Amino acid sequence: SAQDLAAVLQALPPSLRGLPDEVRIEGPLQAHLTAAGDALDLSVNLDAARVRYLDVPEGKTAAEATTSLFDKPAARPLHVALHGKRGAKALDIDKLELVVDTAKISGTLSLPTDKGAPFLADLASGPVQLASLKDLAPPFAEALGRGQRIDGTVELKVKALTDGGKQLADAALDMRALDVNLAATTVRGAGSITIKAQPQGGDVDLSVLANLDGLSVTKRGDDGSTTLSKPAGLPLRLDAVAKKTKTRADFSKLALAIGRSTINGRGSISDLDKETSRLDIDLGQLQLGF
Repeated sequence: SAQDLAAVLQALPPSLRGLPDEVRIEGPLQAHLTAAGDALDLSVNLDAARVRYLDVPEGKTAAEATTSLFDKPAARPLHVALHGKRGAKALDIDKLELVVDTAKISGTLSLPTDKGAPFLADLASGPVQLASLKDLAPPFAEALGRGQRIDGTVELKVKALTDGGKQLADAALDMRALDVNLAATTVRGAGSITIKAQPQGGDVDLSVLANLDGLSVTKRGDDGSTTLSKPAGLPLRLDAVAKKTKTRADFSKLALAIGRSTINGRGSISDLDKETSRLDIDLGQLQLGF
């Protein structure tokens, strides 16, 4: 019931107790909370409910929203269970299991309840079927359009930790058996992307490594002719280092390897807070290899 859900939310840190205005839950739900001293066992099952996250335009309220960013119909899996212990500075979760359709996210968390406590996480999604996202994310389905396809599996691993008092975050995305056909572009195969982030006040230091050797990429022009053809096995790698602020991202390293050719440059993306961003990239050294 809604009362059971409210009791579960009360057991969480204050910053997580309220549901955002954009969230809509329509239908039955099951919520359970067991507390013994500082230990907690809680679960919420929304499998039988329709759950939406509304797309609220800027300057509008949730009541005025007409579309959704996320829309899970009734009878599609959505449930969470966790076991944890409340400490003086954090809620330490030693077992988390979140199921969203075909995605099964599990791991551990430490949610700070004290301002100086770090956020810690070690989470893995398990294999996620990309095709299932089309039914849950209306903008994704609309972007695909008719006659277009996206399939394959992805697996995401996320770690948040501290090193010498500094908050760090790592994310690794593995893509397998991709079969994507979007208008004039076809992508098949496998690849991986790793992102490391280190917040610095209001800024974030980022490093990105992408290994797309295993992908085949074909792009066709308006007349049907092939304008790009990268076969699987041909090296395609990206190594980038940047500092991101609210309004811009400055790249101190931008290295791209295509086959035996390499590009080493730097540059920036500005006006990130505006409708149209500005790109200023100096490709620097270009080494061609055949």
